[in-house]
Amino acid sequence: MKTRKWPLLIGIAAAWIVATLIYAFVFFEPPQNMNKVYGIPKFMFESIAALGVMFTALLTSFNTLEATQKGEDTAARERKLADDRFTHEQNLAEAQRNFDRVENAFLYFERWDSPSLKDARNFTRELGKIDVNLTPAQKLDLITKDQNLERSVITMFNFFEEIYMSIEANRVSGQYMKEAFADAYRPMHARFLDWINAHLKPTQKEHLDKLNTSWS
Repeated sequence: MKTRKWPLLIGIAAAWIVATLIYAFVFFEPPQNMNKVYGIPKFMFESIAALGVMFTALLTSFNTLEATQKGEDTAARERKLADDRFTHEQNLAEAQRNFDRVENAFLYFERWDSPSLKDARNFTRELGKIDVNLTPAQKLDLITKDQNLERSVITMFNFFEEIYMSIEANRVSGQYMKEAFADAYRPMHARFLDWINAHLKPTQKEHLDKLNTSWS
């Protein structure tokens, strides 16, 4: 619109003037009480005045259209910038969340080697060596009578329940946690299942069962 406005307006004005001149000198017939010497200039003056009015109206219309188009273009650019900014912020936020999930997973890896969990793993590993020679009742009796062993078992399963809740809350990378802990957790869950069923609250038991199922 901007590049065609002036050529179009000039073309209309030129055509109007040419038509006015042709009509004035070839076809114009003044009223009976007016001779051509006076009538032709009067007609041309009126025609040019009409051209001025029309030219102004067309110019105003073109300017309005250009302003509207500019406004729409500006609004579209602003919307695109806003959308791009929002998408960029979303990507940054998602990248940060992914980074945090990985970082939180590594915190669990570090805790796995902490002294308290190392002791718990040692106690439960010792039980695993004699597990095949014990009945379920004997195993439960052994765990509940040995405070250190039971404390180790409680510490261990509290740790894994926390992992389950962190995965559910999307605070850690579930894949990383499975790769790091599934092989240690599944046999431990099976080994202490009778104790879990007998001594843990239903909610905690449900969490540990779901974690075992998801890692199977």
